[in-house]
Order: sequence, then structure tokens, then C-alpha cells
Amino acid sequence: PSFSSNNISHPGPNDVMYGRGGATNAHIGNKKFRCIVESLKSKYLHAPRNEKSEIAMDAVALWRRFDPPGRFLKQNEQEQSSCEDEETNGADGGTWYDVGNDEA
Repeated sequence: PSFSSNNISHPGPNDVMYGRGGATNAHIGNKKFRCIVESLKSKYLHAPRNEKSEIAMDAVALWRRFDPPGRFLKQNEQEQSSCEDEETNGADGGTWYDVGNDEA
């Protein structure tokens, strides 16, 4: 089955939610992705400058290989709240879309 990349109303455990604040930081997908990044940190820090972007792309590729596939989500702009309320800007507020590999 296909896995949607647009109009996502409930980000799942394999989704990294873009944003600031506790709601996105506490999301299970964000926590899992931080573990992947942490596992590559030493390699990244010791790599020559010309290899750093490849290591970052490796983190994205690892995330995308999950089942269901890992996604990098931004909230649709027309649905973002004008206030900084974490509850309305969290997983339950509006719909989300996958930003694609270039932005991830």
C-alpha cells in the first residue's frame, strides 16, 4: 500500500515533525530520528568537509527505509496557528506534508 506524503492528519512514530517547542520535541518520531543522528555524530565530526553532506544524507536514507517509511513533515501553512500554543501546533493541529529529501 502507498504511504501518503500530503494531507497527513496524524503523524506517526516514523514521522519527524518540523517545528519548535515541546510538542514536536516530544514526538516519538523526532526522538527516534535524534538517536539516528546521534549514532552518526562521531563519524560526521571526524569527516572531511566534503563528506559531511553525504553523512547527513545517510541519516535521511536510514529514516526513509523504515516500515512504514520515515517522513519529514511540515504543517501546512494555512493551518498553522498564529499563537505559539504547543497543543494547537502539535500532532493534533491541522494537516502535514512531507518536505522531500532535499529539504530533509
